Amino acid sequence: MDAVLQALVNTLSIHNLVVLFVGTFVGIIVGCVPGFNASVGVALTIPLTFAFPADTGLILLVAIYAGAVYGGSIAAILINTPGEPGNIITAMDGYNMTKNGQGGKALGMAAIASWIGGSISAVFLFLLAPPLSKLTLLFGSFEMFLLAIFGLSIIVGLSKGSMIKGLLAGALGVLFATVGIDSLTGTYRYTMGMPSLYEGLPLVAVIIGLYSLGAVFELGEQKSSTIQAEGIKVSKRDILPNLQDMKKTIRTIFRSGVIGTFAGITPGAGMSIGSAVSWEAARRKSKTPETFGNGEIEGVAASESGNNGVVGGSLIPLLTLGIPGNAVSAIFLGGLLIHGLRPGAALFTTHATITYGLIWGFLFANFVMIVIGLLGARFFSKLAVVPVYLLAPLIFIISTAGTFADRNLLADVAIMLTFGILGYFMIKLKFPLVPLVLGFILGPLAESELRRALLITQGDLSSAAMQPISLILIALIIFALFGTQIQKQIKKMLKMLKKQELDGAKNI
Repeated sequence: MDAVLQALVNTLSIHNLVVLFVGTFVGIIVGCVPGFNASVGVALTIPLTFAFPADTGLILLVAIYAGAVYGGSIAAILINTPGEPGNIITAMDGYNMTKNGQGGKALGMAAIASWIGGSISAVFLFLLAPPLSKLTLLFGSFEMFLLAIFGLSIIVGLSKGSMIKGLLAGALGVLFATVGIDSLTGTYRYTMGMPSLYEGLPLVAVIIGLYSLGAVFELGEQKSSTIQAEGIKVSKRDILPNLQDMKKTIRTIFRSGVIGTFAGITPGAGMSIGSAVSWEAARRKSKTPETFGNGEIEGVAASESGNNGVVGGSLIPLLTLGIPGNAVSAIFLGGLLIHGLRPGAALFTTHATITYGLIWGFLFANFVMIVIGLLGARFFSKLAVVPVYLLAPLIFIISTAGTFADRNLLADVAIMLTFGILGYFMIKLKFPLVPLVLGFILGPLAESELRRALLITQGDLSSAAMQPISLILIALIIFALFGTQIQKQIKKMLKMLKKQELDGAKNI
């Protein structure tokens, strides 16, 4: 307890608070620029931390991490360009809200949900890090494969009216993910001898192409002169979420924060699964599930709370076991090692003051984030009324620069353009984009873990399938795929039983 209090005092020092504010602000800026994300922000900042004491350096890194995850929602909501894979789900409802003149409300809800989701994961980080981290040791290759399949099964809920189109888009994403070096055998697949494809299709170019360029093409042909549909008048009450919006979403926000935290604890799950599972859980609980994906504020709340919950969750296995929960925490691990800190029990004993300072820093970064988010929502939402003839070229330039900056390869720009054209035609043919991206992200995880499990079990997966975690995951997959039909059948049976009881009572 002394270390926790001492860490609190250190975190509240003037220089650490300044670092915390600057880090969160820079993180938000990095997150909302297409092509940049939390990984880029944390990686670029690690060298700067050499000049700081360990606690200050780690507070700076975690502030940028938390800020960038929220910042990704700004571009997702306003210009349909997710800054992080976890913001892809946010774009579905957030961008439609912007079109309807509710961009500020969506941004405000994203800030509130991010704050609560991040704070929930910070509390878990404080209280339950050691016991929860032991859960990660129970996940073998087959469980990881099932987890990836569970993430892919969310496609059913994301298909927005046409399950066939959703499944086709998901399969296309998995197919694109097979390009590049085989992680188990080391052979090249579908690279056509092009060195730029040896590592596979770059995620940044694919996402920016599908979403950002697709948005540019749509803006180019739309009749309205701004993103916000003409004729819509926004009252001051609609600029930020009101009390009714909060009553509607508060349970979803807290539930999604917990889901996101557990997704973050699970290695390899990441923000995509955290936000997708949270969104799907909210949709299933909703009385109006048909509004999800079409500008539902509860969808924004679920996605943003879920992906910010992943931030704190991903730090739990990292600090206690040295297992990164996602790509950003893997880079974060480098920051720890550079400052002479090794994950494990020593972080909570010998270096407890520094470690708890990091956790306090993460908690306070969420408070800084909501202040910037709510104050900036009115300003950011003005982007929705910028003339399209100015906005479309600007998005194109920023997208091209962001794609090139990722790996400094012109080939990535060509890939971005290719996926931009693909995304445009998919939108025109009413194929959902999210299943394609989910398939692209989760396909390699599912493939590699299944093949690894087959090697370990020598082709016999029956024993692995009977493990408790496997059984739970299989049940979740079945529920995700057939939950709606199962619920309908149960309601139908209950209705029939009730009718039979009434008929029996009348006969008596």
